Amino acid sequence: PELFKKALAASCAYSHVHPLGVDAGLVQAKAVALATELTPPVNPDEYLAALEQCSETKEIRGWLGQLRTALAKAPPMNLPTPPTPDSGETTKFFDDPAWQAAFQKEVAIQFDMASSIVGSDKMRFQIDGPSAVICALIPFLRLQDRVNDVIATSIALGGDTDTIASMAGAISGALAGGSDWVLPQVWNGLDNSDRGRDWAITLTKKLAHLAEN
Repeated sequence: PELFKKALAASCAYSHVHPLGVDAGLVQAKAVALATELTPPVNPDEYLAALEQCSETKEIRGWLGQLRTALAKAPPMNLPTPPTPDSGETTKFFDDPAWQAAFQKEVAIQFDMASSIVGSDKMRFQIDGPSAVICALIPFLRLQDRVNDVIATSIALGGDTDTIASMAGAISGALAGGSDWVLPQVWNGLDNSDRGRDWAITLTKKLAHLAEN
């Protein structure tokens, strides 16, 4: 654990020096690491309890506790499960007004949960680490291994969308594993220049191999 914390602090040094920012990075890293060890469905209480034990600040531990309560009180997740990417039915599915209405309802639930914890003013732009990690955990714990839906709802929350989506997507992707969930229209549209899609895939495989050994 200490080596993990030191490595995280070193990697954050260029952008996060405040104790809350470093702690948020620690919680995010732990969230991804935990997800690689689990299979869905993830128990939110047990998962958040593990993150609370990892956190080193009372502020973030308090917010994680509030998130546990908010998740328990929130309406059930009723977003229809999309077809598999290889079915050829995804575009038709996502264009369906019924799905779009369900999606907007889910986003509203997530937004209300996040606002109740971090404050409505922080939802304009989650500039601080604690707000960002809470806003990333909510889509993940609501939708778990449905990576595309996790990313889509985290973007729809607004604010620092690229950061929140990358954080939530990293946790969900770690839980889902593989690449079967990747939508071809997204995959094929990714930049593939010198440090584009193929470079990122190669780097990811090297990191995965390093982690396994």
